[in-house]
Amino acid sequence: MAGQAFLFALVLVGATCLSLVASYWGWTQRWRRARTIDTRQTFLARLRRAHVGIQNARDLMLADPKPRTWHQQSQRLLGVLPELAELAEDLRASPRLFREQAQLHAGLDEIIEYLKACGREYIAKHQNVLRGYEAEESFASVLEQEKMRWTADFLSGTDQYKQRYAQNIALVKQAMRSQIIFDHPDTRSRHVQ
Repeated sequence: MAGQAFLFALVLVGATCLSLVASYWGWTQRWRRARTIDTRQTFLARLRRAHVGIQNARDLMLADPKPRTWHQQSQRLLGVLPELAELAEDLRASPRLFREQAQLHAGLDEIIEYLKACGREYIAKHQNVLRGYEAEESFASVLEQEKMRWTADFLSGTDQYKQRYAQNIALVKQAMRSQIIFDHPDTRSRHVQ
């Protein structure tokens, strides 16, 4: 009888410990998943913020096509460049945060290189543009005379803008967004069924 009571107590303690371990393991898994989703959302928010800055600069250049506007908004674009570079570095430091991160790296790197071309053109042309053109002169003629190919492409939304920026920003945002939505506990059950 005493042996059976001891065995019963041992089974009861073992079951209680197993239940506690399973509960703790489940809680830590949920916590890790929530933390991963939060981190992914932070990365997406940073990318969106950079994208909004780029689009706003483009919209302002289109709305007010003057050398002074080009000068101010080019500086704004150059201010977004370090944010994107830091985002890419942070993504490289978190190698398992997103599936298929190579696609995200490639897209971000292409966007960064595209914006670096803005910087090179700005450095080469900003003194001439600000010094040599009056407000009455059309900015289209300034672009042509100064051979400002990057700015012309950026404003027209063609060629390099589409290939190097628009397509890549869409792909990177979609890849991030799909993993956030798919892995979120509120939407995961809808996708698994």
